[in-house]
Amino acid sequence: LSLSLSLSLSLSLSLSLTGPTAGVFFGGWFIDKHGGYKDETGHAAAATLKRCTVFGALALAFAIPAAFLSSFWPIQIAMWFVLFWGGALISPATGVCINAVSPELRAFSSALSMFCYNILGYSAAPYVCGLLAQQFSLRWGFRAVLLSSSVAFVGLTMAWYAALTLCVSVGVCVCV
Repeated sequence: LSLSLSLSLSLSLSLSLTGPTAGVFFGGWFIDKHGGYKDETGHAAAATLKRCTVFGALALAFAIPAAFLSSFWPIQIAMWFVLFWGGALISPATGVCINAVSPELRAFSSALSMFCYNILGYSAAPYVCGLLAQQFSLRWGFRAVLLSSSVAFVGLTMAWYAALTLCVSVGVCVCV
């Protein structure tokens, strides 16, 4: 590409800051607008997980083209939306996870989950990308990291299904 290093770094920085930040604010606003994630019945958690699954599907829908496009600007746009929709599901999904734990274990649960997110997610991504880049190419390392969001999407879908099944079994919701 014919981009200068300073322009490339500036774009990456703005993309990395604005996408997830806007997504976090949007996700929190959207979930709150639709009733939040807490109630006594579990209906709100199931509804929130459904919305998070949609956010995850949108992130994955942009991750797939970002992984295989070769033009700089379309990749940047797709990456911004990957980060936006990923950011949108972080707060509500974390809230549902923490709320699912009994109050006396929430501090421990929060600390353990943050440890796992950081070690298995945020720190592992550049490491795995580097390993794959050394073995195959940087392009395949980048693709693997982007496409690994499909694992999170499957996990969210399973959590939504489990919450929905629990709600229906106790008779508090028929359709979420």
